[in-house]
Amino acid sequence: MPKQVSVIGANWTAAREGDDTVVTHRVLVGAVAFPIWALVTSIAIGWQFGFAAGVLSAIVQPVWAFAALAVGERRQAMWTAIRRYLLRRVLGDALEPLRERQRALAAQLKALLAVSETMPRPAPVALDDPAP
Repeated sequence: MPKQVSVIGANWTAAREGDDTVVTHRVLVGAVAFPIWALVTSIAIGWQFGFAAGVLSAIVQPVWAFAALAVGERRQAMWTAIRRYLLRRVLGDALEPLRERQRALAAQLKALLAVSETMPRPAPVALDDPAP
């Protein structure tokens, strides 16, 4: 539930600033939503099962959340690796010209960097301090 709240809240708050800020807003909204969720569920568990269960819930929930996050990231990395492998197997012949083009572009960028390092740099411009 807090993940859905984070997604909805981030989409709503980032609407004014643009799509490139959605991830930042998800982090910010999640930093508020997840602790509130843990607090509310710990209170509910404490009310239903006793004070000790509520305190235990408050201690265990963050650990459990980080463990779930780690598992989710590993699963995502696994699917990325599988996808990369399959793409290389299926599209191997089509990828080689793209790799050659990438190497040619890298060589051009290195040459451009070498030329730019030999060019004289402009002197820094001093900004006048405004009078107080």
